[in-house]
Amino acid sequence: MRTFSETQIHTIVSFKPKTFTQARLHALLCLVIDTGIRINEALTLTRDKMDFDNLLVTVKGKGDKERFVPISLECRKVLFKFLKSHDFDLVFCTKSDGQLLYDNTRRDFNRLMES
Repeated sequence: MRTFSETQIHTIVSFKPKTFTQARLHALLCLVIDTGIRINEALTLTRDKMDFDNLLVTVKGKGDKERFVPISLECRKVLFKFLKSHDFDLVFCTKSDGQLLYDNTRRDFNRLMES
């Protein structure tokens, strides 16, 4: 499995998003780095599966099995702030409440790493 390099992690964590798309990517990457969940688990995550009080996220993984994944306080801050930017059910959705596609996420990630 490929992992993020130290340079990539530093770029992601220190990134200051200016647009909705950048904030979405930043929050998504912080969640993936913090928890180690699969990208498709994050892209299908819904608002009701977020438990900020207990620092837990319930993700549906392979075989439709649900599991609880702990998050850090820093990740909670990023996610909480991002969720204030929209009222849709999906945590990481498009501006019109559609499901974000893996290929679009990869494209945005590659752009971030190039900058």
